[in-house]
Amino acid sequence: MESQYGRIVAAMADLLAQGGFDAVSVRRVATRAGVSIGSVQHHFPTKDLMLQAANDQLGGVFMERLHQEAAEEKPPEERLRGAVLALVNPDPAHRKLSVLWALRMARAAVDEPTARRHRYDRAAVEKLLAQLLVESRPNICEEHAKNRAATLLAVADGLACAIVVEPARMPPERAVELIDAALRVALDERQP
Repeated sequence: MESQYGRIVAAMADLLAQGGFDAVSVRRVATRAGVSIGSVQHHFPTKDLMLQAANDQLGGVFMERLHQEAAEEKPPEERLRGAVLALVNPDPAHRKLSVLWALRMARAAVDEPTARRHRYDRAAVEKLLAQLLVESRPNICEEHAKNRAATLLAVADGLACAIVVEPARMPPERAVELIDAALRVALDERQP
């Protein structure tokens, strides 16, 4: 059985994904979680703390998915592709995660605690992608691997948002094609 805290965080995530930041209130979270308003306030005395908890949980979900892809028993190129696709999140079944991710990035632009967590997570992701690039192409120097990882991460972030915000222009299939093209460039040892 899920803990009361877990139900509250899950309710916040559902409300965020459905209606953005304005949809999150103590009353709505309590109703969705099936707990009292006092229980929500006990765990989260402010709305900022509620949003921070939802963002932290989301970051954890993405990092877990990324590490699962990177740890698969596959060639390094396939693990790299799996990790980047986990960031893009093209599967329509995971749309909620993509919406929450776009909201997290927007909040990071105006909220320093969220930005701090985002920077920490993205540095770890970039490091992991660089590591997978080096495993895939041992002749790529560390500096180039870092730059290529940063490029892949930027492309993945942009595509993740585009899939959610502009689905007609960026359907999941097109996003996957673009990731595959970016990976070909990143893995090309002739590139500086």
